[in-house]
Amino acid sequence: MRRLTTFVNGIAAAALQQELELAGIEAQITQESLGHPHNRLIFALWVEETADQAAIEEACAAVQARYADILERPATRVSSIEDMLKCKCGYDLRGQVEDGKCPECGHPYQIIKYKSCGKCGEEIPADFDVCWQCGNGSEAEEDAT
Repeated sequence: MRRLTTFVNGIAAAALQQELELAGIEAQITQESLGHPHNRLIFALWVEETADQAAIEEACAAVQARYADILERPATRVSSIEDMLKCKCGYDLRGQVEDGKCPECGHPYQIIKYKSCGKCGEEIPADFDVCWQCGNGSEAEEDAT
């Protein structure tokens, strides 16, 4: 497989993956951490080596047109543990149970799930690859938080 592109927004990456698969092109998404001090993820989209370039460009154009508003800005991270409960517009996102868009302004948000570090037990965001407490990068147990 070859790396096609990267996104800072998982919703947009999934949309392009779906569009490519509808066009008959196998696509996969991987997550890569930008690491400290950013503590952000990027989503890399991979396609088959032999994928039809014209079909890829058509799928990209369709997603670009449909999701132009969210391709330019990263999703707000919402966490009850870290008191990150407000959208950028100020709307209180408490009670939201899955990723989506703010009912007030339409800005995307991402609910942060947590896991326990397998080494020290620290609660860390599930999208982090390395524990900020002890630096452990091994598997951790995911919580339903």
